[in-house]
Amino acid sequence: MAIRVGKPGDSSLIIRKPCVVRIVVVAAPEYLKSHGTPEASDDLGSHSCIIDTNIADSNKWPFRTATGQAKTVSVDGRIRFSNAEAGIRAAEAGLGLACVPGFVAGDVIRSGRVMRILQPFEPEPYDVYVLYPHSRHLSAKVRLLVDALVERFWGQPEREAGW
Repeated sequence: MAIRVGKPGDSSLIIRKPCVVRIVVVAAPEYLKSHGTPEASDDLGSHSCIIDTNIADSNKWPFRTATGQAKTVSVDGRIRFSNAEAGIRAAEAGLGLACVPGFVAGDVIRSGRVMRILQPFEPEPYDVYVLYPHSRHLSAKVRLLVDALVERFWGQPEREAGW
């Protein structure tokens, strides 16, 4: 069994989609007060961005245009992490803007320690898939886990409630 963010390629595996992942840009209120709040994704060039090196092209953040077309924006920053949790903590400390999954940012957004910015330009949420092999003899544990994941995460994620 595997869990994948983003559409899997052609596969002989069974694929189920339990949920989506929203990508958000956040910053501490103190950072925004001293550096200003970007109004559009193209404004990021004048901001310190916290780079997550786990992303394949970590200096390009995903956005949508005002007409809904997908686009990427080149960003730069002196702080680099290979962990979204570390990135959100750096943003919380006022060190710059972070582009992170909603499930990482949810609690910190709800607490007010960071603010979600550029909302109209956020990319379409990414689909999350559970993949597992075709088999008449699929392990009961795998079947139960897949069913539990789909049941637990189907629809609007609780982790995004309240923001």
